Formats: sequence, structure tokens, C-alpha cells
Amino acid sequence: MEKFDHLEGVAAPLRIINVDTDMIIPKQYLKTIKRTGLAKGLFSEQRYLDDGAENPDFVLNKPAYRKSKILVAGDNFGCGSSREHAPWALMDFGIRCVISTSFGDIFYNNCFKNGVLPIRVSPEDLEKLFDDAERGANSTLSIDLEKQEIKGPDGGTVKFEIDAHRKHCMLNGLDDIGLTKLKADKIVSYEAKAQAARPWAYLRLLPTEKKSGRNWQSGCGRSYSQTGALELFPVGVAVDCAGKVSLHLLDRPAALAAGGGLLQLRHRALLDRGGRSAGLRRRSATPLSSRCE
Repeated sequence: MEKFDHLEGVAAPLRIINVDTDMIIPKQYLKTIKRTGLAKGLFSEQRYLDDGAENPDFVLNKPAYRKSKILVAGDNFGCGSSREHAPWALMDFGIRCVISTSFGDIFYNNCFKNGVLPIRVSPEDLEKLFDDAERGANSTLSIDLEKQEIKGPDGGTVKFEIDAHRKHCMLNGLDDIGLTKLKADKIVSYEAKAQAARPWAYLRLLPTEKKSGRNWQSGCGRSYSQTGALELFPVGVAVDCAGKVSLHLLDRPAALAAGGGLLQLRHRALLDRGGRSAGLRRRSATPLSSRCE
């Protein structure tokens, strides 16, 4: 995600309350999962007439606001459905900041995850910013996220509040994936410990060798049929009186007949705690109902 620290640009005034996400990006543009190419759909029902021509009365079609980077909007901006395409469309158009008194909760959260800064201000401050934005080509606002300030073209300043964690993420360009990558060392350490404790869950896929008309994995790994479909092998689990666990690869008909006590595994072999291959032997199913006396 692109970092956001300071933004200076033309602010477009949108004096409409309750702008919902369907107005921001209509449903016909939701077929894509790409974040690009959505600028043409931004406010499309307001920007274009029925014949496809531009609506000259809509603010973003006016010469002074065609390259707006900031949107000053009425109360409850981004209400309605949860479509993430709304902040995507704003970003693709070039708008990186939306200022209002309030936002739809889901839209508000989606903005932070996609590099758009939503700023909440008081009704009095919003009116001042509307006045600044309505100056046409002179409607330049400057936003300093670090200082949490908005400066108008005449030098006036509006302060705003923002959650400290969200501010940190915006300043450093961190979305959820970026935050996860920051903990890569801890994740690697955890995976190493988990693999040592449960080696059978970390079987590596080995090259296949053909046996009896099917492609089996040699050693540990997965098995694929001739069609390439992944096969699941039923495994019986038994524990003797000494606590020793044994696993048995079962024939499919027998597995179905045996019912409970069976696990569906993708592996023809397991690894013991020492990392050695512990092969499974095929046998008929035996219900695991016996008890030690």
C-alpha cells in the first residue's frame, strides 16, 4: 500500500449527504476484482447523462476539479453496502482523501486498508472546508497526517483526530498483509516449532513414480490419479495398551464399512518424530472398539 504522509491538491466540494457506496461505484462495475480501471465508474450515474455524455453540472466534470485529490463531502459519506470497490474507485480516479463529519463504518475501515485517508471534522470545520473547496482552481488544501492538520488556501488550519494505529499504518503504507509481514520472524519461529511437534502436518511433495498404472508419491507426499485428481486415503488409527499409536492405510470399501475411528488423509506416509518416513501398510478395516483390560 502506498504511504500517506502529506497531500496537497485541489479539493472538490460535494454538498450531498448520505452518499452511499452504490452512488460512489454502481453495481455494474463490481464484476472485476482488479483495483484499476474503476475511475470511469466513480459517480458514473452523476457524471454521465443517459446518452453517455458528460454531465457538465457535476463537480468532477468541471475543469477546476477534474484532477481533484481531495473530496469534501456531506454527512454520512460511504454508507450503504460494504463494497471495497468504493475506495478502489476513488484511488483510481486520484482522490486520496475524503473529508466529512461522518462515514459509513465499513467504508471508513476499507479506506484505511486501501490507502485512502478519511478525515472526520466537526460540522463547523466542514463548512469552512466547503468554502475553501468552492474557490475553483484556488481550492487547494494541504493535509499533514503527522501533524493532523488541514491547511486551506488562505492559511487557515483545521485540526483532526485519528486513531494512533491507523495513523501509523497510513504513514508507513501498511495494510493487513504489510502488518503480517512485519511479524515474519515470529511466524517462521512458530512454524519451525510446529513442524518439530507435528512433522506429519508438514509433508513435502516429492517427485512421482509410476506404479501399477497410477502415479504414487514415493516416500511422503500426496497421491494423484492418472487424471491428476488428488486422492484422499482413509487411515485407521489404533492405540494399544502400552499407548503405542499405529496407523493403517485402509481400502476404500473397507473404510466405508468400518465407519468411525477413521481419518481422511492426503498422505500415503507419515514422518516420525525423528523425521524418518513411517510408511503406512494397507490392510482391511477393523472397527476400533476394543478396550484394554
